[in-house]
Amino acid sequence: MFDDLNFVAGCKGYRFRFPELIPANGSPFQAGTDGGRSVYPCSAYAEGSIIPGKGILSPSPACWLPYGGREIGMSSGFEILTNPAGGGNLEWIPRVAGNITRVIV
Repeated sequence: MFDDLNFVAGCKGYRFRFPELIPANGSPFQAGTDGGRSVYPCSAYAEGSIIPGKGILSPSPACWLPYGGREIGMSSGFEILTNPAGGGNLEWIPRVAGNITRVIV
């Protein structure tokens, strides 16, 4: 299964998880809003590659992947980035004036 590659027993850092497998202490990592809804980094296997995208958790979980100049909508088979308490302490750094900030992950 796709998530088996990312699961490490006892790991307290960030990881991608299927929405239905996000535990109570596995806080989804919010990256901003889109149309008033919280969005989260997501990824899914599509078109022969693992593609990053933007996801939502409510009202129904979904992930949108950029591909070929359009967005591919996924309602299953995708993962959401989580940042468990005491874990990776991720921070989203927004663009400024259209420029992408250089950061080391």
